[in-house]
Amino acid sequence: MLKLKELTLQVKERMEHNIDFSEVLLSNSIKNELTELIYKESNKNVFFIERTFYIETSPKHYAIVPNQYFSLAKECYSLVIRLRYLFDFIDKEIRPNSELRRTLNAFQDDFSNQNVTNLEKIFSELNFSLLDNRVNKEDFFYLISNFNKKFGNLKENTLRASEDLLGAYVLNIVPLTTAASGFFGSLVYYLSANVDIYKKLCNDISIVNLRNSISDNYISNPFQIIYYGVPGSGKSHKIDEETKGISDEQKMRVVFHPEYTNADFVGQILPVQTNEGLEYPFKAGPFSRILKRALENPDKPYYLIIEEINRGNAAAIFGDLFQLLDRYSNGWSAYSIENLDINAFIRSEDERYSEKNPPKTKKVGNIEFTENTSLRLPPNLSLYATMNTSDQNVFTLDNAFQRRWDMKLVENKFEGDDAESQRNAEIGGSEVTWEQFQTHINKKISEMSSSMGMSSMEDKRLGCWFVKAEDNKISKDKFAEKVLKYLWDDAFKFSREEIFDIKDKTSSLESIVSDFKNGDETAPCNWNIFKDTSFIQQQNNSQSESDIGETE
Repeated sequence: MLKLKELTLQVKERMEHNIDFSEVLLSNSIKNELTELIYKESNKNVFFIERTFYIETSPKHYAIVPNQYFSLAKECYSLVIRLRYLFDFIDKEIRPNSELRRTLNAFQDDFSNQNVTNLEKIFSELNFSLLDNRVNKEDFFYLISNFNKKFGNLKENTLRASEDLLGAYVLNIVPLTTAASGFFGSLVYYLSANVDIYKKLCNDISIVNLRNSISDNYISNPFQIIYYGVPGSGKSHKIDEETKGISDEQKMRVVFHPEYTNADFVGQILPVQTNEGLEYPFKAGPFSRILKRALENPDKPYYLIIEEINRGNAAAIFGDLFQLLDRYSNGWSAYSIENLDINAFIRSEDERYSEKNPPKTKKVGNIEFTENTSLRLPPNLSLYATMNTSDQNVFTLDNAFQRRWDMKLVENKFEGDDAESQRNAEIGGSEVTWEQFQTHINKKISEMSSSMGMSSMEDKRLGCWFVKAEDNKISKDKFAEKVLKYLWDDAFKFSREEIFDIKDKTSSLESIVSDFKNGDETAPCNWNIFKDTSFIQQQNNSQSESDIGETE
């Protein structure tokens, strides 16, 4: 059996040269036993999640501790058990004896200069037979002569608690510097109180080398972008350009709306009629399905595209998936979550439903996926979203949610292959082009926004693609039903008289649309419904200049 000195040096050597940064997983059964043990030993509540746990340090105050502490405790097992026997011996032989306590406190700084014979004389009253074969006198004298922490207070003739002393000894060896590191000393002390649970813990620990799984073959550099801008500025088109050439299998597109829920997004338990009767499997939602595909194929990029992200309650729809949006520089989620349904679905062969009894362990891409594996976004999964900045939004995105995305403004410009035909599209057979009208209206909105002190009105501007031209034309009906309705019901809802030539208070959208159409599609557009028709003059001037140029 190794002596305490040799055992200490052995553990210290492992800690200095073999630090493992792997993740640590524990089974539910050992979590339950540890919860009971820690509460029994310390009267403190412990709450386990996937790879961390919370210890209640005082009422409503908690220390957040990583599961790696248990892996470190496993490395210290033999040393801790030896120390526990020694400190139990001190509790029995020295703590009750005031003279021995005083002797220990008075001479501990000089113990290193004493030989074993002299130390035996000093502590001749000790009943070393209590040490039996688990430890020996040499271990005891090594402990008191080489432990560079004070045992107690000479003036008050006190002796520090064994929990404190054992923890301090171990922390001299284990390289921990976090605010919760002091708890590690207490943790190994609690574990030493029940050797059976301590042994069970050592056998139960599952190591997930996340560092290696991160770096092995997963395409990195994911994007997490919300494209925002006025209605019709081309946000969805921008995403289509970014994902051009990507197969449909590698993309998942969803639309958020007021009735869209977390169950729709993630998945839910639904009844399914099978040959064996009615069953209730987990039906995966778009998030779960694209996550599974990305994990299974580390060499391919995948995209989750969320249209109109702020038309639904994004915080409620994402739920605890919100945790996954923080990412390391290598692309993996910085924090994980537990979801047994998604976990089972990922381990299943079916692409839509989870199996009744999926394999307990399955190779998913480069990861050995088990029942205890928590969820993270992989580096090859990007998230794109669109967001209107118009006041017609149903929900707003809070700052905590937005800061986890890159926000990119889609400028209201005519760009792309169809830009020329879109800008020059004639409205309702007239000579007024879409660019002329759109520029005029947006100028009015900006002027009102400035004069009325309503910066939000700028979000009401007409996007270049608010209404799309067909064959270089925008029909009179499409313009009336989309553009006029938007201007009446939304952009100028509280100041209609500023834009429309309202002759009396009985004017309505119906009368405006009817007057503009001026009969069937062949009849000329009635632009006089607008208070300012200078855009028509601008178009005529532009046409005249063009004619003059051709004449010259």
